[in-house]
Amino acid sequence: MNPVTNSRPRGFLLKNLSCVEVNDKIIAFSPYSGKMWAAPAGSEKDILAAGEMFRPLIARQGKRQVSFICTTDCLQRCVYCFNRGGQGNALLPTETAIGVLREVTKIDNSPLSLRFFGGEPTMHMKLVRECAGWVKDRGIEPSFSITTGGYAALKDMEWMASEGFFFTLSVDGPPEIQARQRPLFAEQGSGLIEPEETLKLLSAWGADFKVRVTVTSQNVHMLPDLVSYFHGFGTKVIHMEPVTLSGRATALESLRPEEDLFIEKLLAAIDRAASLGVIIINSSYMKLLDSDSGYCECGINNFVVGTDGRISFCYESAGDCGTLSEEMKGGRYNEATGKLELSGPGRCGGDSLPAECAGCYAKFVCNGGCPSRNIADRGDALKSSGYFCRLTRAIYPEIVARLAREAGLTQ
Repeated sequence: MNPVTNSRPRGFLLKNLSCVEVNDKIIAFSPYSGKMWAAPAGSEKDILAAGEMFRPLIARQGKRQVSFICTTDCLQRCVYCFNRGGQGNALLPTETAIGVLREVTKIDNSPLSLRFFGGEPTMHMKLVRECAGWVKDRGIEPSFSITTGGYAALKDMEWMASEGFFFTLSVDGPPEIQARQRPLFAEQGSGLIEPEETLKLLSAWGADFKVRVTVTSQNVHMLPDLVSYFHGFGTKVIHMEPVTLSGRATALESLRPEEDLFIEKLLAAIDRAASLGVIIINSSYMKLLDSDSGYCECGINNFVVGTDGRISFCYESAGDCGTLSEEMKGGRYNEATGKLELSGPGRCGGDSLPAECAGCYAKFVCNGGCPSRNIADRGDALKSSGYFCRLTRAIYPEIVARLAREAGLTQ
């Protein structure tokens, strides 16, 4: 993306359309049609005259998703872990996971997205292998994904790559940053490949993966250089998000990057990435062309199953490792009856927009923000996090302005 020069983009709402004013032009982005229009500043009526702006997007049902919190144990002791990984060593019983799959798939054999999370899910490869095998043996069209810190046995990584897994590697930077933010537990990790080697191998194997960087006050200044660093290992997609103050980070306000500095460095990272052919993802704009499905995919055809069999619609509230309020819970799997007992839809599907967001130009891209972050920052899923709200309101217009420039709508 080309950087925007001249005046800084300004966002505003026009008849429920998200607009950005930049360089004497108004760029209107429609969440209904997924298109952008441009008009000289002061000619808003020309924007509103485009009837296609209000044509609804076709609602997507989405693929069914089941996510397993495989274990609360972990090879690392990340200073900000919302699940406090490694403070327990509970395992999700493989029989429970298969039972959930049996219940979810008993109606039909439609495609299923199966996700493995932790703790460190590669510490419970028995569950990963058996669940993947169970789905494939029944002729269900699967997609597999795993979120890992990148420390794993070579044979396990090879097997997952051969099965077409999508990998999310949680890595915050070079070894010195890892040692500060994601320290390896001294008694574990021997004989395993390390994150840098994992990245090299995944790239060499042609595996589909992204790097997930948690941005703190300790690595925010490095964001552009981190793009170059990860690109050196063949990384094509990097997801950068500020730390959420929950779990181990609940009282660590100083760990959160200063807002203006994060905005500056993220935009610089986006510009660096564009020159290298790398994609940068951030929640302030990642739903730009997918505004019909809430803040994220959680709560939409999705179960997150904790190690105790409890069901949630969010990784941060799943089972015995969850740190958020009970309103995010959705039921449990009853091992005695072999049935799912659902207690309600929860709030993590983004169905309700906080009242304070009604007049915001960025509401279509954030849908009121992440309910988990809202709870962590303000104690209520329906009260938008002030910190992340301000970031979105600043970054979103910059991204729209860059896209408009690339499309030739502005100079």
